[in-house]
Amino acid sequence: MQGSPVLLFVLCLGGAAAFGKVARAEGDVASESEAMIQRGIQLRRQRDDAAALESFRQAYAANPTPRALAQIALAEQALGKWVDAERDLSQSMARDDVWIRNNMPLLQRALDSIEQHLASLSVTTNVVGAEMWIDGVRVTALPAPAVRVVAGSAVIEIRAPAYETVRRAIACGWCRSSPRPKQQSFRPPGDPIGLRRARAARSEPSGCPSEDLV
Repeated sequence: MQGSPVLLFVLCLGGAAAFGKVARAEGDVASESEAMIQRGIQLRRQRDDAAALESFRQAYAANPTPRALAQIALAEQALGKWVDAERDLSQSMARDDVWIRNNMPLLQRALDSIEQHLASLSVTTNVVGAEMWIDGVRVTALPAPAVRVVAGSAVIEIRAPAYETVRRAIACGWCRSSPRPKQQSFRPPGDPIGLRRARAARSEPSGCPSEDLV
C-alpha cells in the first residue's frame, strides 16, 4: 500500500513534464508565426506584396490567428485579389480578438474600399447541379446563393453533362451609390439561363428539364 503514493507522485511529475513540453511547443509555434508576420510586414513596406502574402499565409498555417488572417486580406487587397480579400478580412473581423478590436477602424476602412470593387452575381438555371464558371474558373454548382465577383465585365458559362454549354458576357455594376454594395444582386438579362440538351444526347422521357433557352 505504501508504494501507491510514490507511483502517483512519479506519474504527476511525468504529466507536468509533458505539459511543459506542450507549452514550449506552442510558444515556439507562436514565435515562428510572429516572425513570419513581421517578415511579411517588412515585405509590404518594400512593396513586395506577393512575397508578403506568402509569408502571411505561412504564419496563418503555423498559428491561425485573426491577426494573421487580416494581414493576408490586406496583402490580397494590395494585389487586387478583391474576392479573397473581402472573404478573409470579413472572417478575421468577425472573431473576438484584441488586435482586431484595436485596429477595427482601419480594418473597416479597408473592407469598405475592397467592397467598392465587388458586385453580387445571382444566376438561376433550369438544370439542378449545373456548374457556373466565370472567366474560365469554376465558381459553384447551381442553385446557389449570390456570389461575389469583381465589378466590371466577365464571361459566365453554365455547364452540365449532356447539355450544351451556355456562355454570356455580362457587366456587373460597381454599386458605388450603395453604402453596403454586398447587398446588391445582379441578374443577367433573360434569366433563368436555360440549358439545351446536347445533340448527341439520347431523348429523354416526358418531364425532363426544358430544352429551350428561356
